[in-house]
Amino acid sequence: MIVAIYGSYPNAEWEPLADIEAFKSTCREIGRYFAECRFGIVVTSEKETTADYYVVQGFIEVWNKRNDLPKKSERCLLVMATRTSDAFYRYTKENPSLFYWRKPPERTRLERHLVGLKECDLVVVIGGNDHTSNAASVTQQLLSKPLLPIGTFGGAASKFLQQMMMEKDEVLNGLISANHTNIFKILAELEVLRQREKQYEDRLKQYEQLFIETTQRNYPYTDEERNGLHFLRQTWKLKNEDIVQIEDRITTRIKQHYQEKIKQYQQNFLEVVKLENPLSENSRMNLEGLKKVLGLKNEDVTLVESEVISDIENGNKSGTSIALHNSAIYNIGSATFGNFAHNAQSNQSNSQNHEEIVMETSKFDFRSANVGNFAETVHGDQKSIQHIYAPEQKQTLTEAAFEIQRLIKQLEMTNPNATEAEQAAYVNNQTTPKLKQRVVAALQAGSEAAIEEFLDNPYVNVGKAVVKSWIKPG
Repeated sequence: MIVAIYGSYPNAEWEPLADIEAFKSTCREIGRYFAECRFGIVVTSEKETTADYYVVQGFIEVWNKRNDLPKKSERCLLVMATRTSDAFYRYTKENPSLFYWRKPPERTRLERHLVGLKECDLVVVIGGNDHTSNAASVTQQLLSKPLLPIGTFGGAASKFLQQMMMEKDEVLNGLISANHTNIFKILAELEVLRQREKQYEDRLKQYEQLFIETTQRNYPYTDEERNGLHFLRQTWKLKNEDIVQIEDRITTRIKQHYQEKIKQYQQNFLEVVKLENPLSENSRMNLEGLKKVLGLKNEDVTLVESEVISDIENGNKSGTSIALHNSAIYNIGSATFGNFAHNAQSNQSNSQNHEEIVMETSKFDFRSANVGNFAETVHGDQKSIQHIYAPEQKQTLTEAAFEIQRLIKQLEMTNPNATEAEQAAYVNNQTTPKLKQRVVAALQAGSEAAIEEFLDNPYVNVGKAVVKSWIKPG
């Protein structure tokens, strides 16, 4: 959070007059509080009659006791026309890491105030005259930013405080009175706004978490899921610009990943169709398993398959078929028939990489979760959204079953009379070590019945023999 400070200490026109030393002490304490919370501050005046001057003193005091350096958002922004003002020159020279400058377009006080208001998230007004009142008015009427007037020392802040209380302004939650007598109440008010800001940030992170879960589970998401997300945005009063930034970042990457999976299915489907057309019931079943592993929509798969079949029926004249025909995948002369296992493993790797990319935007990691629950109490009712992920073991076994069948059919093209032992040896030699390790891990607690369930195809005996050899080599 970045807080702008506006105000100055009392003059004879204010009633009741406040203690000037108390004003200075209060401002220093506020500066200490901001530094302890790692808030950045914005000041627009270097005069010793202003709140800015003493807030900066307290701010520096805390940071000088720390061993680390502040981030830019935790530093003090000086909005001034020159860097050589006498009052602040010593501070900036002795503590260069705590300050950065912003020169206003014009040298007027109004321009300084406007620049400062645009840079901050919260405006604190203490004391102050007409200029302070103008800055506070801009904050409320034009920028819609939270305004915290501290009325202890009279002036513009007291007037705004009374006005806000009459209007029952919800920002202050009814905790501010016009008769503050000590710094502790003032800091309590600041703590209320701090906690409110933290609550907003926490909810924004929770929304990001839920959006990631939703898109990973089901993209594009359903109308029901869309309505659920919209409900949370409204209930939590999340800003549209924050939501757009989160959703655009995550959706763009997921769209790219989904297109990669579409291409992967297209390549695998074409590879199977080249070996067997029309497809057998088992081939269709395995393709259905691959579709589920990749998480593809039925309509997208139907479109891909129709395009591939159309290309083949048109004599492989399309760009897709020609490119695939000329590739090493179908270079039978060099005995390179393609490697579906590589593709299947690439899917797993891509899925993990995709999740890692998405997780860069969030501290939450859901890769190991089978069931995730999100619940938030709203007006006494618990709203729960539950998601279920396909177990990684089932994905691995589906890929393995598909790969074993593909390799055996590949062998039949060159050696149709191969025995089951020869088929098992061929599959074992052609399968990558990485896939073997994944299958073994998935079946560590399994049984022969479990193997049959996942290798339910004409080559089940070969599949069982192969997998058993991976579990117990030799």
